[in-house]
Amino acid sequence: MIDSDYRVSDPNPVTGGIGAQSYATQLGSYDEMYAAEQKVLPFWERFITALETLGHEELERRRREVQRLLRENGVTYNVYGDSAQLTRPWQLDPVPLLISSEQWQLIEAGLKQRAELLDLILQDIYGAQTLLKKGLLPVELILGHPGFLHPCVGALQNQRRHLTIYSANFARGPDGRMWILDDRTQAPSGFGYALENRSAVARVSTDIFRATQVRRLSGFFKMFGQSLAAIAGQNKDNPRIVVLTPGPFNETYFEHAYLASYLGFTLVQGDDLTVRDGRVWLKSLKGLQPVDVILRRLDDTFCDPLSFRSDSRLGVAGLLEAVLQATDSLSIYLRRYRATIQLPMVLKLLLTDTTHPRSVVYQLGQLSAHIAAFPREHGERRLHEEERLILKAHTDLRLCDVLALLQVRDEGGVYNELDDLLSGTAQVLGRMAEVIAEAYFSHSQSAQLLQANTVHEDEL
Repeated sequence: MIDSDYRVSDPNPVTGGIGAQSYATQLGSYDEMYAAEQKVLPFWERFITALETLGHEELERRRREVQRLLRENGVTYNVYGDSAQLTRPWQLDPVPLLISSEQWQLIEAGLKQRAELLDLILQDIYGAQTLLKKGLLPVELILGHPGFLHPCVGALQNQRRHLTIYSANFARGPDGRMWILDDRTQAPSGFGYALENRSAVARVSTDIFRATQVRRLSGFFKMFGQSLAAIAGQNKDNPRIVVLTPGPFNETYFEHAYLASYLGFTLVQGDDLTVRDGRVWLKSLKGLQPVDVILRRLDDTFCDPLSFRSDSRLGVAGLLEAVLQATDSLSIYLRRYRATIQLPMVLKLLLTDTTHPRSVVYQLGQLSAHIAAFPREHGERRLHEEERLILKAHTDLRLCDVLALLQVRDEGGVYNELDDLLSGTAQVLGRMAEVIAEAYFSHSQSAQLLQANTVHEDEL
C-alpha cells in the first residue's frame, strides 16, 4: 500500500535521494524493496548504492537512452482493434524488479514442477486418457473444449515431451510468496521481450550489471536452441530450424523476428512452407530445402487447414501428417482413427446434417435458395423444372434412414442402398444443371433465336 502523504527528507545517500522511501511501510505486507522503514532488503543495497552514485540527471539520461535503443531496434507490441495506433512502442523502466537468488530458487523449482505436471497432463489426454477414464478430469470439459485437437489423440505417443515451451504470469501475494495467475502453453510469448529488455538495460548500465552480479539469460537460450535441435529426426548436428509466424500483424511479431535473428533460425510464414511426400520443405531461391524443426508461434487450430480450421490462411496444408511421419506416429494415428471411426455418425455429418456447411443436405439447401432467386415472370407461382429437381434431391436425402443405408453390403464391400442414393442424387443434379443451362444461359437462348431467324437460300 502506498501512502502518498508520507515523504522522506533525510538527505543521506542511502535513505534519501533516488533510493528514498516515499511511502509508509505497512506491517503485515510484503515490500519488494524495504525490510523496514528506511532499511532496504540486503540484495537491494548494492543496486541502490549504484543508483545513488549516478544521481538523478544521469539516471534520466540512461532512461532516455534505453527508450532510444528500443525505438531504433523496432521493439513494439501490436494491438488488435486499436484504430489510433496499431504498433505501440515498448516501454521499459530502467529500475528493474530484483529477486534474490534464494527466492528465485523456490520460484524456479515451482515453475519446473508446474511445467512437468502440465506436460504429463498433455501426454495423458492425448494418449491413454487415464485422467478422463478415472474421472479426475471432467470429460465434457476436455473433449468439448474448442482448443482440444481431436485428430491428435493417440497420434504422438512416441514424442518424449508434448510441452516444448511453458510460461506463467505470477505476482506477489500478501504473504510474500509468488502466486501463479495463469499458465501459458500454446505458443507463449515474453521471453524474447525479456531478452531485448536485458540487452538494452545492460548496454546502458554495464557498470551496474557487473557490480550486482545479475544472473545471465544466455544460458537459457543456448539450452533452448539445443533442445530444439535434439527434436530433429535428421541432421541433428546442423538442423534447419524455422520460426513459423502469423505475420507482421500479429501482436508479438517483433519477438518472432527477434528470436529468429538471435537464435540463427529462419523466420517464415505459412506460404513459405510446403508439404511434399510427408515432409515439410522451405521454399527458397535455391529450390525446396528440407525443414527439420518448426518453432510454431501461431495457435494450434490455425497451423493446418486440412486437419483443423479450413479457413486458416496462416498455416501449412498437411503439416499434421508431416509431423506424424516425422515422429513415426502416422501408422498409429491411422490405425486408431480407423478403429474408432463410427460410420453412421460420419455419414450423418457429411450427408444429412443441416447445420454442417460441408454436408450434402446443407449444400442442397443453399442451392435451392439460389434457384428460388432466379428471375421469374411477375406473379408466376408454378414450380419450374429445376425447382422440382432440387426439391426431389433435397427431400430424398432429408428423409433417408442412415442406419438402413448401412445394413447391406455386397461381396465387394459396397453399401448398395447408399450407392444407389448417391448415384440417384448425382443424376438429378446433372439433369438440373442441363435444365438451368438451357433456360438461363445466354448461349442457349442465342442458339434458339438463331435457329428461328435462319433464312434459307430458296427464300433469297
